[in-house]
Amino acid sequence: MTRSTNRSTKGLTDRSASERVFTNHSSIKTGKELKQLMHQPDPLIDVRRSSIVSLKSWAEARQHEDWYSMGGRDADFKNYFWLGYIRAICDILEMEAS
Repeated sequence: MTRSTNRSTKGLTDRSASERVFTNHSSIKTGKELKQLMHQPDPLIDVRRSSIVSLKSWAEARQHEDWYSMGGRDADFKNYFWLGYIRAICDILEMEAS
């Protein structure tokens, strides 16, 4: 066995061990239990509207900071990220209003 093969085998063993720990500690044991969990309604999250508006203001400030501190394609990619992030917050605010 070469050194690289030895290393990759060791990583696989470590990953397998961690997956076994996760699986053994999971309360879900069967596929039926997993399906039931996925079809349960989500619990409501209680967040004040002012907190969401504050998050939107924070995101807009970060967007402007990134726009002025970066240039070129990086600035464009960051701007697309922030536009999507801010749009998601606006969608949340619109859902709350209706």
